[in-house]
Amino acid sequence: MALGFGAIALVAISASVLGLHKPKQPKPGRECPHCLSCRGRDCLAMEHLAARLALPRRGQPSSIDMPAQEEHVEALENQPTLGGFEASPDGTPASFSATDGRDGRSHIRNDVNGPAHSDDDEVGVPFPSAPRAGGLAARARAAVAAPQPYLDGLNPEQRRAVEASDGPVLVLAGAGTGKTRVLTTRIAHIITTGRAYPSQILAVTFTNKAAREMKERIAHLVGPVAESMPWLGTFHAIGTRILRRHAELVGLRSDFTILDTDDQIRLMRQVIQAADIDEKRWPARALASFIDGWKNRGLTPDKVPAGEAAAFAAGRGGKLYAAYQERLKQLNAADFGDLLIECLRLFREHPDVLAGFQDKFKYILVDEYQDTNVAQYLWLRLLAQGRRNVACVGDDDQSIYGWRGAEVDNILRFEKDFPGATVVRLERNYRSTGHILATAAHLIAHNEGRLGKTLFTDDEAGEKPTITGAWD
Repeated sequence: MALGFGAIALVAISASVLGLHKPKQPKPGRECPHCLSCRGRDCLAMEHLAARLALPRRGQPSSIDMPAQEEHVEALENQPTLGGFEASPDGTPASFSATDGRDGRSHIRNDVNGPAHSDDDEVGVPFPSAPRAGGLAARARAAVAAPQPYLDGLNPEQRRAVEASDGPVLVLAGAGTGKTRVLTTRIAHIITTGRAYPSQILAVTFTNKAAREMKERIAHLVGPVAESMPWLGTFHAIGTRILRRHAELVGLRSDFTILDTDDQIRLMRQVIQAADIDEKRWPARALASFIDGWKNRGLTPDKVPAGEAAAFAAGRGGKLYAAYQERLKQLNAADFGDLLIECLRLFREHPDVLAGFQDKFKYILVDEYQDTNVAQYLWLRLLAQGRRNVACVGDDDQSIYGWRGAEVDNILRFEKDFPGATVVRLERNYRSTGHILATAAHLIAHNEGRLGKTLFTDDEAGEKPTITGAWD
């Protein structure tokens, strides 16, 4: 009995292999249940699909009836997507996909005008040059191309800074010229036009208050999608996120502790005492100042110049710096300077990690660029070397934090660091009167090493400033 069933199974399999049992196909012109269920994608009824698209059967000469193909694309536009585009989580169009009807493979377009490619990277059938007039795809494209309401009210210079999306951009923004509005509107423009997801945008500022205000303004422009921007924050906050992901590569655990100033001084005091150095002559707070300055310049213990190391504890400053860093690792801790300098070490020693973040961040935006120190400058430059879509907003006439390591040269050398950069000057002031701006422009013109700009206003001239002398 078992042999009989085996023989029957063998006959059935042989018949299937030899093609004796062909699947029943609907006649051309009749409605195909497969097409109704899958809407033309991965359809099993190839004879019916070939008839619809006027495509040849296998083994026949290849020819493509483009009007019939357009009809098939129009049918796919009825899918529950945004005008032929796969809807992303934030509602912006991301990609479009359709089958060419020959082999059932999916051909994907990465953007509105990009070429079509199949799943195995072969070039697929070209799509029609334009969507059907009045169709969902046509309306979606028109919505992207149409002027956006968030651009209303921008002056020509501000709008140019917002719409200069690709490549390096330097925005020289004087006081009261609307630089924060430009920065937030630029982010909204990138998201709304589908150039990047919110999670693919790196936006850096200097204070938590400024980061919160920026996120609120973006939410006002594009809605709740602004809440899904994990990479909007201060240098130290973003550096912390990066380090916690790759802490083991720099000798830490992901739950490392961030020391405040008092804890730093306490730990440095222990290091000084362990080295048998007179703390009254060489106080821990002085050592903290030296180490903070070295970290702001991106200097690890082995990179500190010998002359500077000799300035503390009779030449033992560098060794104390190394001992302090070793103690931090033992405690699984980091200070604020480490949040950037350890990132620099991570990027330099692990190029694959750097390449991952360079690929992740499609757009980088930096506020108050004139106040960046060397470590922040190196950190940003490493990340921006990937796609080079970096926009820095700053004012070379407002660099006032040199005492804490800020380097105004960072903004002055931007065009050398990023050749071909677009430079936009925001000179229309909305805060001060004409006479005040003229007085300030006359004084600041005597500064050396500036890129130059002249503020003006469309408002009234106002009262003339008065000069009063006083003895100190």
